[in-house]
Amino acid sequence: MRELAVQAATDTLAGLDRAALDKEYQALNNEIDRISVHSKVFERSPLAPPKPTPGIAPAPIGNTSPIDSVLTSSNKTFNSGLASLGYIPKGFSNVTINLDSFGADDDIQIFTTDGKHLLGTSILNSPDPVWSAKGITSAASANGQIMNANNAFVAGASYDGSFLPPANGYDTTALPIVNNYNGMTLGYSGDGHSSGRNLEKVTIDTVKENLVVMVIGNGSFSANGTWTEPPVVPLTNDPYSEDTAIVLSSPIGQAPQSLTMTATPADTVTLSTANSHIKTISEANSALTKLDAALNLVNEYTVMYGALLSRFASAGDNLQEMMTQSSSSRSRIVDADYASEAARLSAQQILQEATNALVAQANELPRSVLSLLEQR
Repeated sequence: MRELAVQAATDTLAGLDRAALDKEYQALNNEIDRISVHSKVFERSPLAPPKPTPGIAPAPIGNTSPIDSVLTSSNKTFNSGLASLGYIPKGFSNVTINLDSFGADDDIQIFTTDGKHLLGTSILNSPDPVWSAKGITSAASANGQIMNANNAFVAGASYDGSFLPPANGYDTTALPIVNNYNGMTLGYSGDGHSSGRNLEKVTIDTVKENLVVMVIGNGSFSANGTWTEPPVVPLTNDPYSEDTAIVLSSPIGQAPQSLTMTATPADTVTLSTANSHIKTISEANSALTKLDAALNLVNEYTVMYGALLSRFASAGDNLQEMMTQSSSSRSRIVDADYASEAARLSAQQILQEATNALVAQANELPRSVLSLLEQR
Protein backbone atom coordinates (compact mmCIF):
# COMPACT_ATOMS: atom_id res chain seq x y z
CA MET A 1 0.00 0.00 0.00
CA ARG A 2 2.84 2.37 0.77
CA GLU A 3 4.48 1.61 -2.57
CA LEU A 4 1.19 2.39 -4.32
CA ALA A 5 0.89 5.67 -2.39
CA VAL A 6 4.43 6.63 -3.38
CA GLN A 7 3.59 5.97 -7.03
CA ALA A 8 0.38 8.02 -6.77
CA ALA A 9 2.22 10.95 -5.16
CA THR A 10 4.20 11.75 -8.31
CA ASP A 11 3.14 14.32 -10.91
CA THR A 12 3.98 11.97 -13.80
CA LEU A 13 0.72 10.01 -13.41
CA ALA A 14 -2.61 10.94 -14.91
CA GLY A 15 -5.85 10.91 -12.97
CA LEU A 16 -6.91 7.58 -14.50
CA ASP A 17 -3.59 6.05 -13.43
CA ARG A 18 -4.14 7.14 -9.83
CA ALA A 19 -7.71 5.84 -9.93
CA ALA A 20 -6.39 2.44 -11.02
CA LEU A 21 -3.81 2.45 -8.24
CA ASP A 22 -6.51 3.42 -5.75
CA LYS A 23 -8.57 0.34 -6.65
CA GLU A 24 -5.64 -1.91 -5.74
CA TYR A 25 -4.99 0.22 -2.65
CA GLN A 26 -8.60 -0.22 -1.46
CA ALA A 27 -8.49 -3.97 -2.09
CA LEU A 28 -5.39 -4.27 0.09
CA ASN A 29 -6.97 -2.03 2.72
CA ASN A 30 -10.01 -4.34 2.82
CA GLU A 31 -7.68 -7.30 3.22
CA ILE A 32 -6.29 -5.73 6.39
CA ASP A 33 -9.75 -5.88 7.97
CA ARG A 34 -10.31 -9.46 6.78
CA ILE A 35 -7.03 -10.60 8.30
CA SER A 36 -7.64 -8.72 11.57
CA VAL A 37 -11.11 -10.22 12.07
CA HIS A 38 -10.43 -13.81 10.97
CA SER A 39 -7.00 -14.38 12.55
CA LYS A 40 -7.61 -16.58 15.59
CA VAL A 41 -5.33 -18.01 18.24
CA PHE A 42 -6.81 -20.24 20.96
CA GLU A 43 -10.29 -19.15 19.83
CA ARG A 44 -9.35 -15.51 20.40
CA SER A 45 -8.91 -12.67 17.89
CA PRO A 46 -5.85 -10.65 18.95
CA LEU A 47 -5.82 -8.48 15.79
CA ALA A 48 -9.53 -7.65 15.67
CA PRO A 49 -10.85 -4.17 16.49
CA PRO A 50 -10.94 -3.23 20.19
CA LYS A 51 -14.10 -4.01 22.14
CA PRO A 52 -16.58 -1.19 21.48
CA THR A 53 -17.86 0.89 24.35
CA PRO A 54 -21.61 1.29 24.15
CA GLY A 55 -22.69 4.91 23.95
CA ILE A 56 -24.54 6.29 26.94
CA ALA A 57 -26.71 9.37 26.61
CA PRO A 58 -25.55 12.17 28.95
CA ALA A 59 -27.67 12.43 32.09
CA PRO A 60 -28.49 15.52 34.19
CA ILE A 61 -26.04 16.43 36.96
CA GLY A 62 -27.93 17.89 39.90
CA ASN A 63 -30.31 20.47 38.45
CA THR A 64 -28.13 20.93 35.36
CA SER A 65 -29.03 19.19 32.11
CA PRO A 66 -26.67 18.36 29.24
CA ILE A 67 -26.50 21.15 26.72
CA ASP A 68 -28.17 19.09 23.98
CA SER A 69 -31.39 19.00 25.99
CA VAL A 70 -31.26 22.76 26.73
CA LEU A 71 -30.21 24.49 23.50
CA THR A 72 -31.09 23.94 19.87
CA SER A 73 -29.96 25.55 16.66
CA SER A 74 -32.90 27.97 17.03
CA ASN A 75 -33.03 30.73 19.62
CA LYS A 76 -34.62 30.01 22.99
CA THR A 77 -35.15 32.55 25.78
CA PHE A 78 -33.84 32.09 29.33
CA ASN A 79 -33.49 34.09 32.54
CA SER A 80 -29.95 34.89 33.63
CA GLY A 81 -28.81 34.30 37.19
CA LEU A 82 -26.57 32.07 39.27
CA ALA A 83 -27.96 28.75 38.01
CA SER A 84 -26.11 26.84 35.31
CA LEU A 85 -27.61 26.98 31.85
CA GLY A 86 -26.35 23.46 31.17
CA TYR A 87 -23.17 21.42 30.89
CA ILE A 88 -21.29 20.37 27.76
CA PRO A 89 -20.60 16.61 28.01
CA LYS A 90 -17.19 15.14 27.39
CA GLY A 91 -16.85 13.90 23.81
CA PHE A 92 -18.82 16.69 22.15
CA SER A 93 -16.97 18.56 19.41
CA ASN A 94 -17.36 21.60 17.16
CA VAL A 95 -19.36 23.33 19.89
CA THR A 96 -20.74 26.82 19.18
CA ILE A 97 -22.96 28.81 21.57
CA ASN A 98 -24.44 32.19 20.58
CA LEU A 99 -26.04 34.59 23.07
CA ASP A 100 -28.10 37.76 22.69
CA SER A 101 -28.57 39.65 25.97
CA PHE A 102 -31.27 42.00 24.59
CA GLY A 103 -29.38 45.14 25.57
CA ALA A 104 -28.63 43.95 29.11
CA ASP A 105 -25.27 42.85 30.49
CA ASP A 106 -25.50 39.04 30.59
CA ASP A 107 -22.18 37.26 30.17
CA ILE A 108 -21.36 33.66 29.24
CA GLN A 109 -19.11 31.84 31.72
CA ILE A 110 -17.39 28.47 31.11
CA PHE A 111 -16.10 26.41 34.06
CA THR A 112 -14.62 22.98 34.57
CA THR A 113 -16.59 20.87 37.01
CA ASP A 114 -13.88 21.30 39.66
CA GLY A 115 -14.12 25.13 39.52
CA LYS A 116 -11.55 26.34 36.97
CA HIS A 117 -12.83 29.48 35.23
CA LEU A 118 -11.90 29.10 31.55
CA LEU A 119 -13.94 31.78 29.77
CA GLY A 120 -16.05 34.75 30.84
CA THR A 121 -15.66 37.78 33.09
CA SER A 122 -13.48 38.21 36.13
CA ILE A 123 -14.60 37.61 39.71
CA LEU A 124 -11.29 38.59 41.32
CA ASN A 125 -9.34 41.86 41.01
CA SER A 126 -12.00 44.46 40.13
CA PRO A 127 -14.91 42.07 39.69
CA ASP A 128 -17.07 42.52 36.60
CA PRO A 129 -20.44 44.21 37.26
CA VAL A 130 -22.37 41.03 36.48
CA TRP A 131 -20.61 39.33 39.41
CA SER A 132 -20.52 42.23 41.88
CA ALA A 133 -24.26 42.78 41.36
CA LYS A 134 -24.75 39.23 42.65
CA GLY A 135 -22.44 39.73 45.61
CA ILE A 136 -19.72 37.50 44.18
CA THR A 137 -16.43 39.32 44.51
CA SER A 138 -14.07 36.63 45.82
CA ALA A 139 -13.31 32.95 45.54
CA ALA A 140 -15.03 32.38 48.89
CA SER A 141 -18.28 34.00 47.73
CA ALA A 142 -18.11 32.06 44.46
CA ASN A 143 -17.65 28.82 46.37
CA GLY A 144 -20.59 29.64 48.59
CA GLN A 145 -23.04 30.65 45.88
CA ILE A 146 -22.30 28.74 42.67
CA MET A 147 -19.86 25.86 43.34
CA ASN A 148 -22.45 23.23 44.23
CA ALA A 149 -23.75 19.92 42.92
CA ASN A 150 -26.96 21.43 41.55
CA ASN A 151 -24.84 23.53 39.16
CA ALA A 152 -22.99 20.36 38.02
CA PHE A 153 -19.84 21.03 40.04
CA VAL A 154 -18.18 18.05 41.71
CA ALA A 155 -17.94 17.67 45.46
CA GLY A 156 -15.11 19.81 46.81
CA ALA A 157 -15.02 22.10 43.76
CA SER A 158 -13.29 25.40 44.50
CA TYR A 159 -13.16 28.52 42.37
CA ASP A 160 -9.90 29.03 40.47
CA GLY A 161 -9.62 32.16 38.34
CA SER A 162 -5.98 31.68 37.33
CA PHE A 163 -6.93 30.13 33.97
CA LEU A 164 -9.21 33.00 32.90
CA PRO A 165 -7.80 35.09 30.03
CA PRO A 166 -8.51 38.84 30.14
CA ALA A 167 -11.66 39.88 28.24
CA ASN A 168 -9.98 42.77 26.46
CA GLY A 169 -11.53 42.44 23.01
CA TYR A 170 -14.91 41.96 21.38
CA ASP A 171 -15.58 40.44 17.99
CA THR A 172 -18.08 37.64 17.36
CA THR A 173 -16.40 36.89 14.03
CA ALA A 174 -12.71 36.75 14.98
CA LEU A 175 -13.21 35.51 18.57
CA PRO A 176 -10.13 37.38 19.84
CA ILE A 177 -10.01 35.63 23.23
CA VAL A 178 -8.61 32.11 23.00
CA ASN A 179 -7.85 29.77 25.86
CA ASN A 180 -6.15 26.38 25.66
CA TYR A 181 -6.76 23.90 28.44
CA ASN A 182 -6.47 20.09 28.68
CA GLY A 183 -6.17 19.71 24.91
CA MET A 184 -9.15 21.97 24.25
CA THR A 185 -9.14 25.21 22.29
CA LEU A 186 -11.83 27.59 23.51
CA GLY A 187 -12.72 30.79 21.67
CA TYR A 188 -14.69 33.71 23.15
CA SER A 189 -15.95 36.92 21.58
CA GLY A 190 -15.37 38.83 24.80
CA ASP A 191 -17.47 40.83 27.23
CA GLY A 192 -19.73 43.07 25.18
CA HIS A 193 -21.13 45.43 27.80
CA SER A 194 -18.34 47.99 27.53
CA SER A 195 -18.86 48.54 23.80
CA GLY A 196 -22.62 48.37 23.79
CA ARG A 197 -22.59 45.10 21.89
CA ASN A 198 -25.07 42.48 23.13
CA LEU A 199 -24.03 39.39 21.17
CA GLU A 200 -21.57 36.88 22.58
CA LYS A 201 -20.15 33.70 21.15
CA VAL A 202 -18.23 30.70 22.48
CA THR A 203 -16.59 27.93 20.44
CA ILE A 204 -14.86 24.74 21.61
CA ASP A 205 -13.12 22.32 19.26
CA THR A 206 -13.25 19.07 21.25
CA VAL A 207 -14.59 18.73 24.78
CA LYS A 208 -12.16 16.59 26.81
CA GLU A 209 -14.07 16.88 30.10
CA ASN A 210 -17.52 18.04 31.21
CA LEU A 211 -17.78 21.86 31.10
CA VAL A 212 -20.33 23.96 32.98
CA VAL A 213 -22.06 26.83 31.12
CA MET A 214 -23.42 29.74 33.16
CA VAL A 215 -24.92 33.07 32.01
CA ILE A 216 -24.55 35.64 34.77
CA GLY A 217 -26.76 38.73 34.80
CA ASN A 218 -30.06 40.21 35.98
CA GLY A 219 -32.24 39.94 32.89
CA SER A 220 -33.18 37.55 30.13
CA PHE A 221 -31.33 36.42 27.04
CA SER A 222 -31.74 34.19 24.03
CA ALA A 223 -29.26 31.53 23.04
CA ASN A 224 -28.73 28.83 20.46
CA GLY A 225 -26.06 26.22 19.94
CA THR A 226 -24.69 23.63 17.58
CA TRP A 227 -22.28 20.75 18.18
CA THR A 228 -21.30 17.29 17.05
CA GLU A 229 -22.19 14.50 19.43
CA PRO A 230 -20.06 11.35 19.68
CA PRO A 231 -21.64 8.42 17.84
CA VAL A 232 -23.43 5.77 19.88
CA VAL A 233 -21.61 2.51 19.17
CA PRO A 234 -23.87 -0.53 19.71
CA LEU A 235 -22.39 -3.76 21.03
CA THR A 236 -22.22 -6.52 18.43
CA ASN A 237 -21.23 -10.17 18.25
CA ASP A 238 -18.30 -9.36 15.97
CA PRO A 239 -14.86 -10.53 17.12
CA TYR A 240 -12.85 -8.03 19.11
CA SER A 241 -9.42 -7.98 20.67
CA GLU A 242 -8.88 -7.81 24.41
CA ASP A 243 -6.15 -8.41 26.95
CA THR A 244 -5.24 -12.07 27.52
CA ALA A 245 -3.99 -13.54 30.81
CA ILE A 246 -1.55 -16.45 30.39
CA VAL A 247 -0.52 -18.65 33.34
CA LEU A 248 3.25 -19.11 33.41
CA SER A 249 3.45 -21.48 36.38
CA SER A 250 1.43 -22.66 39.35
CA PRO A 251 3.64 -24.06 42.14
CA ILE A 252 1.94 -26.13 44.83
CA GLY A 253 0.70 -23.96 47.66
CA GLN A 254 1.08 -20.74 45.68
CA ALA A 255 -1.22 -18.64 43.55
CA PRO A 256 -0.81 -19.09 39.79
CA GLN A 257 1.80 -16.79 38.26
CA SER A 258 0.35 -15.15 35.13
CA LEU A 259 1.24 -12.60 32.47
CA THR A 260 -1.28 -10.26 30.84
CA MET A 261 -0.75 -9.88 27.12
CA THR A 262 -2.24 -6.56 25.99
CA ALA A 263 -4.57 -6.42 23.01
CA THR A 264 -3.06 -5.62 19.62
CA PRO A 265 -5.90 -4.41 17.37
CA ALA A 266 -4.72 -4.09 13.77
CA ASP A 267 -7.85 -3.15 11.85
CA THR A 268 -7.95 -0.21 9.45
CA VAL A 269 -9.60 2.07 12.01
CA THR A 270 -6.89 1.42 14.58
CA LEU A 271 -4.18 1.76 11.95
CA SER A 272 -5.83 4.98 10.65
CA THR A 273 -5.95 3.71 7.07
CA ALA A 274 -9.75 3.49 6.93
CA ASN A 275 -11.29 5.83 4.34
CA SER A 276 -7.85 6.75 2.98
CA HIS A 277 -7.43 7.14 -0.78
CA ILE A 278 -4.69 7.85 -3.31
CA LYS A 279 -6.79 9.32 -6.13
CA THR A 280 -4.99 12.66 -5.87
CA ILE A 281 -1.50 13.76 -4.92
CA SER A 282 -2.73 15.33 -1.67
CA GLU A 283 -4.61 12.14 -0.77
CA ALA A 284 -1.51 10.08 -1.57
CA ASN A 285 0.69 12.26 0.67
CA SER A 286 -1.88 12.02 3.46
CA ALA A 287 -2.03 8.24 3.00
CA LEU A 288 1.77 8.05 3.26
CA THR A 289 1.68 9.78 6.64
CA LYS A 290 -1.02 7.38 7.87
CA LEU A 291 0.79 4.33 6.50
CA ASP A 292 4.05 5.32 8.18
CA ALA A 293 2.22 5.61 11.49
CA ALA A 294 0.50 2.26 10.84
CA LEU A 295 3.83 0.57 10.09
CA ASN A 296 5.30 1.98 13.29
CA LEU A 297 2.37 0.54 15.26
CA VAL A 298 2.74 -2.85 13.57
CA ASN A 299 6.46 -2.77 14.35
CA GLU A 300 5.63 -2.09 18.00
CA TYR A 301 3.31 -5.12 17.96
CA THR A 302 6.08 -7.22 16.39
CA VAL A 303 8.58 -6.19 19.05
CA MET A 304 6.06 -6.94 21.81
CA TYR A 305 5.23 -10.39 20.43
CA GLY A 306 8.91 -11.15 19.92
CA ALA A 307 9.65 -10.24 23.52
CA LEU A 308 6.71 -12.33 24.72
CA LEU A 309 7.79 -15.35 22.67
CA SER A 310 11.25 -15.09 24.19
CA ARG A 311 9.77 -14.86 27.65
CA PHE A 312 7.42 -17.80 27.05
CA ALA A 313 10.35 -19.89 25.79
CA SER A 314 12.29 -19.04 28.92
CA ALA A 315 9.29 -19.86 31.11
CA GLY A 316 8.85 -23.15 29.23
CA ASP A 317 12.51 -24.04 29.76
CA ASN A 318 12.14 -23.21 33.45
CA LEU A 319 9.05 -25.42 33.75
CA GLN A 320 10.87 -28.26 31.96
CA GLU A 321 13.74 -27.93 34.43
CA MET A 322 11.26 -27.98 37.31
CA MET A 323 9.69 -31.15 35.88
CA THR A 324 13.11 -32.76 35.54
CA GLN A 325 14.01 -31.86 39.10
CA SER A 326 10.66 -33.11 40.37
CA SER A 327 11.05 -36.39 38.48
CA SER A 328 14.56 -36.83 39.86
CA SER A 329 13.37 -36.12 43.37
CA ARG A 330 10.51 -38.59 42.99
CA SER A 331 12.92 -41.23 41.74
CA ARG A 332 15.17 -40.73 44.75
CA ILE A 333 12.18 -40.97 47.06
CA VAL A 334 10.89 -44.13 45.37
CA ASP A 335 14.36 -45.70 45.34
CA ALA A 336 14.83 -44.89 49.02
CA ASP A 337 11.51 -46.59 49.87
CA TYR A 338 12.42 -49.70 47.83
CA ALA A 339 15.71 -50.09 49.65
CA SER A 340 14.00 -49.79 53.00
CA GLU A 341 11.40 -52.38 52.09
CA ALA A 342 14.08 -54.73 50.74
CA ALA A 343 16.06 -54.46 54.01
CA ARG A 344 12.89 -55.09 56.00
CA LEU A 345 12.13 -58.16 53.89
CA SER A 346 15.65 -59.55 54.40
CA ALA A 347 15.33 -59.11 58.18
CA GLN A 348 12.01 -60.94 58.16
CA GLN A 349 13.51 -63.78 56.12
CA ILE A 350 16.47 -64.13 58.53
CA LEU A 351 14.13 -64.21 61.52
CA GLN A 352 11.96 -66.79 59.84
CA GLU A 353 14.96 -69.02 59.03
CA ALA A 354 16.32 -68.71 62.61
CA THR A 355 12.94 -69.66 64.04
CA ASN A 356 12.74 -72.69 61.79
CA ALA A 357 16.23 -73.77 62.85
CA LEU A 358 15.39 -73.48 66.56
CA VAL A 359 12.21 -75.47 66.11
CA ALA A 360 14.12 -78.17 64.25
CA GLN A 361 16.70 -78.33 67.05
CA ALA A 362 13.99 -78.52 69.70
CA ASN A 363 12.30 -81.41 67.89
CA GLU A 364 15.61 -83.25 67.51
CA LEU A 365 16.44 -83.26 71.29
CA PRO A 366 13.66 -85.73 72.40
CA ARG A 367 14.60 -88.13 69.67
CA SER A 368 18.25 -88.13 70.83
CA VAL A 369 17.20 -88.96 74.44
CA LEU A 370 14.95 -91.84 73.30
CA SER A 371 17.81 -93.22 71.21
CA LEU A 372 20.08 -93.36 74.31
CA LEU A 373 17.44 -95.16 76.39
CA GLU A 374 16.89 -97.76 73.68
CA GLN A 375 20.62 -98.58 73.70
CA ARG A 376 20.53 -99.38 77.41
